[in-house]
Amino acid sequence: MAKRPRVCELCGARYDTDKGTCPLDGAQLRDAPDPLVGLVIGGRYTLEEQIGAGGMGVVYRALSASDDNLVAIKFLDKALARSRSNRERFLREAKAANRIDHEHIINIMNYGETDEGLPYLVMEFLDGVPLNLETHKGAMPIPRALDVALQVAQALARAHELDVVHRDIKPENIFLLSGVGGDFVKVLDFGLASMKGELKLTLTGAVFGTPEYMAPEQCRGERATASVDLYALGAVLYEMLTGTIPYGGNIARMLEQHVRGPVPVPSSVRAEIPRDVDDLVARMMAKAPGDRHRDAHHLVEELTRLLGKAAERERAPTRQPTVTHISSKTVDIEGAWTNRVEEFADWLTVAHPDSVAPPWLIAEVDLLRTLVDEMARVRKELRSANGKLEDRERENRELRLRIGKAIDELGRDESRIAREMDDSRTRLEAARERLEDASAPLRTQWQSLPPAPVDLPAPLEVEKVRDLGHLAAMWLEAQRAVAELAREADARVRERDDLRYQISQLKQRVESVGVGAEVDGASTQELAANLEGRRRALLEDLTTRSEGVYRYFMSVPGFRESIRNLKRVAT
Repeated sequence: MAKRPRVCELCGARYDTDKGTCPLDGAQLRDAPDPLVGLVIGGRYTLEEQIGAGGMGVVYRALSASDDNLVAIKFLDKALARSRSNRERFLREAKAANRIDHEHIINIMNYGETDEGLPYLVMEFLDGVPLNLETHKGAMPIPRALDVALQVAQALARAHELDVVHRDIKPENIFLLSGVGGDFVKVLDFGLASMKGELKLTLTGAVFGTPEYMAPEQCRGERATASVDLYALGAVLYEMLTGTIPYGGNIARMLEQHVRGPVPVPSSVRAEIPRDVDDLVARMMAKAPGDRHRDAHHLVEELTRLLGKAAERERAPTRQPTVTHISSKTVDIEGAWTNRVEEFADWLTVAHPDSVAPPWLIAEVDLLRTLVDEMARVRKELRSANGKLEDRERENRELRLRIGKAIDELGRDESRIAREMDDSRTRLEAARERLEDASAPLRTQWQSLPPAPVDLPAPLEVEKVRDLGHLAAMWLEAQRAVAELAREADARVRERDDLRYQISQLKQRVESVGVGAEVDGASTQELAANLEGRRRALLEDLTTRSEGVYRYFMSVPGFRESIRNLKRVAT
């Protein structure tokens, strides 16, 4: 059974020991209030403080060993971790987010399981507030609401291009970082995300999501397409604009309203909302997926247009999150042990001013110094290994971001061409109808003419021939229009297919980057874990050995008073 973690009341150092005093300063050790605080995860991250909790687990602030940067680590609840499907769903968030890599999607740098089998995700540390804290204050300014929705739509456009559907867009999963130029949005929690090609972890017909924001087809347990995210974002936009959710009541009532209720109108709650914003929300929350925006790129275009019209102040051209520096609570154990062992060396002469210290004590202090030096060497090697890992992860992320931006550009073009194809098909169908309308009277008029006359035709036949020519001209014009529009439609199809091919090639590149990163990082991660195990073993050896040395010094008559006098002189 693992030892209970204990914490020093004076220096805050953590020890996996049953002893009562800290070997560094002699202060009392107490049971750690949180057994995870102080734990080192994967040889890389030292947990400092719990900063959040939810239905799936808890989130801790942690310090990265290689660069002293703060990260957030989310652990799956121990009770839930017993279920394989829960573990898979939890780790799906990391796989989904890593697959996307977008400035408005939280960066998940790493994931894995602790030695005890507890799954975790390592994420960027965010300083800000979830959107639900802002919506609880009431309606937001129209430009601000549109701006937040725009950034979420941009994140969804990238996710959908990479075949990831979030399925749980809601204010709690939209984080607002304070930044230059306005809100900087991060979309969180892809735990419910569905990804093309993955094994299903839920039964067909199961309903997942948050009732306040679920699309009608999601309420019915139907397959969730990218359109459910657009609907949910429409519900979130309605709430930002009005300060209320679209449909109230109990869960059953909400689901019924999403499926059959009237589409909500923001201006009915807040009169100053313009008609085009009402129309936008109505389209986003249309009951039938086909009546919503064709895709998130299309929604981005419309939000951009409306934001330009609705802006009440000059906004910065780009938004950048503000970096907040938070003091770390992690104790520098190696540094503290170096100081303590040097104190032990000094105490040899203090405890024995008129004689030589016992040989065993001199040897033990020398051994402690050797252990400290070895622990420092291991830590240096560990920092080097973790630094290489993080450099590679950073390079891979930057590569995925570049590929993602290229996919965005191609996706926008494909979205535009797809809408042009819809328009071409509509015009082609109209031209074919005109051709059909022209064909019937032309055929009738042609059949009404007598056989070719020997003499000059009578005036009546001349009029029929003139009418026939007019109908023939209309028919020829309709035929030319059909042929021209058919060629245009074929060209659009070829252009779209070419864009889809380019996007598919880039998506394969994203997948290969992810697989390559896992393969390249596996050996280094194993090395880091082994080094951390070696470091912990050295620390435990130091703790045990130093306790005997400390007790010896404290038992020497007059030693404590001598040390106090030396400290008073030093100060």
